[in-house]
Amino acid sequence: MKKVLLLTTLMLALTLPVLAADNNDRPRRQGPPPESLDACADLQAGDSCSFTCPVRGMEIEGVCVTSRRSDDLHCRPNDPPGGGRGKGRGKGRGNNRN
Repeated sequence: MKKVLLLTTLMLALTLPVLAADNNDRPRRQGPPPESLDACADLQAGDSCSFTCPVRGMEIEGVCVTSRRSDDLHCRPNDPPGGGRGKGRGKGRGNNRN
């Protein structure tokens, strides 16, 4: 019994640093996706916009707004997947309450 516990602890101790390193190697995107920026390239704040989501392949409709970190306009979705961070709740996963 002690050998099994010792081996399990040793295996965990050797694998956890590897798993932690994998998460740090992934680049983290900051700000709106490029497609969202391109959608408002020739528009003004408050104009309607749309772009195709590269991950889901679906058309996203929204409004051009100024980014928090810069003066760049981007297309903020009207109904963001997952509900977004704003006051309104989207119809994304887990937000289908009536």
